[in-house]
Order: sequence, then structure tokens, then C-alpha cells
Amino acid sequence: RLGLGREGLATHWSPRRVDALFEAGHKIGDVSCGNAHTLAVTLIEEVWTGTGTNRMKEKQGGQVFAAGSASVLGLFHPAFDQVMGELASVQAVQASAGFAHSGVVTSDGELYCWGMNDDGCCA
Repeated sequence: RLGLGREGLATHWSPRRVDALFEAGHKIGDVSCGNAHTLAVTLIEEVWTGTGTNRMKEKQGGQVFAAGSASVLGLFHPAFDQVMGELASVQAVQASAGFAHSGVVTSDGELYCWGMNDDGCCA
């Protein structure tokens, strides 16, 4: 649930940096902890791309990463993995991890939900 990898599965009583995200160059803008999983959203930043007359600013980031239990995520993720599917083509700005479901708001104001939908929380 902490996303520290297989070697970090023990309980930790003091904060630890999530090295995998940091070392991959990700800057986190939002995080949410649920009952058995954690979601992290990267910052959306403007960066210069291209060269010469093709140089322009482009917004990058807004990726969603998840770590935690298979009962919530479908597969056990001891370390943070990028959430793919429909979220791979949008930029997220906020995430919320519930008891057994998740929600993400995109930069366009769209809402994506997934997880256990027993009481219609993802409908």
C-alpha cells in the first residue's frame, strides 16, 4: 500500500520517500490513500519541446500511479505502477482512493472511476 516495492512491505512508522517515482523524475502533485491502495498524480508542467522555429511549449504530466492490494486494483502492485487504459491518454489533476474504488479528475474536468461498484459508487 505504501508503494515502496517488495523490500518495503513491512510496516514503517516514519515517512519514507518513494524512491522509484523520484528517481524516474516524477514530481507528485496529488496523492490519496485508501483502505488498501494509494494513488499518486504527477504535476502538469509546461516544457519547451522542439528546436529552432519548431520550438513550442507543451504540457506534460498528469499521469496516475497506483500501489496496493489486488482486491482493489485487480493486480497486486507493491511499487507504484502507472494506471493505463483510458487514463493513459488524459492528464489527471486530482485523485481519490476510496475503500475499494478510485476516482480521478482530469484537466478537462472529466471524472474517471473504477473499482468495486457494489453500491453504485462508480456509476
